[in-house]
Amino acid sequence: MKKSTDLLLRFSLDNSNKVQLKGEGRGAWLCRDSLKCMEIAFNKGLLKRAFRCSSDEIDISVLKLAASDLF
Repeated sequence: MKKSTDLLLRFSLDNSNKVQLKGEGRGAWLCRDSLKCMEIAFNKGLLKRAFRCSSDEIDISVLKLAASDLF
């Protein structure tokens, strides 16, 4: 079952492969209310698939910072 966009956050990659909140280009929608959801997405390779790049190219520090500000 898909969640409403009110319950999700959109992340995308900038030119240096750092995850940014919102932004243009390929992106991933992740749960707004759970850091666990974000960790699972990264560990299962879902971000890699969404961004069409290898997981070692993704800098998720911004993702963690943005998420920690929300919780």
